[in-house]
Amino acid sequence: MPGMSGDYRCPYQAEGSRRMCPKDQDLLKPIERLTLTIPEAANALGISRGLAYEMARLGKLPTVRFGKRLVVPRWALERLLEQPEQASKEAQATR
Repeated sequence: MPGMSGDYRCPYQAEGSRRMCPKDQDLLKPIERLTLTIPEAANALGISRGLAYEMARLGKLPTVRFGKRLVVPRWALERLLEQPEQASKEAQATR
């Protein structure tokens, strides 16, 4: 039957080859994650894990919740670091 996965043949490889189609190899490349866990964000910022959780709880570290999982968007970290004066004041206020 056309359209079944067993009938598909990569047009870029020789007949009978067992190697993966070069087009399909792109699917196996690692994807750059768009979010970090709180401990990963703490490590990236050079602060303690406890301080990162405290800043997240106070809303000073932007987070997104997916079910039970709490993550920090990479763009939010970059934005936070683009405004170092404000980030410094906020970090001092939590101490």
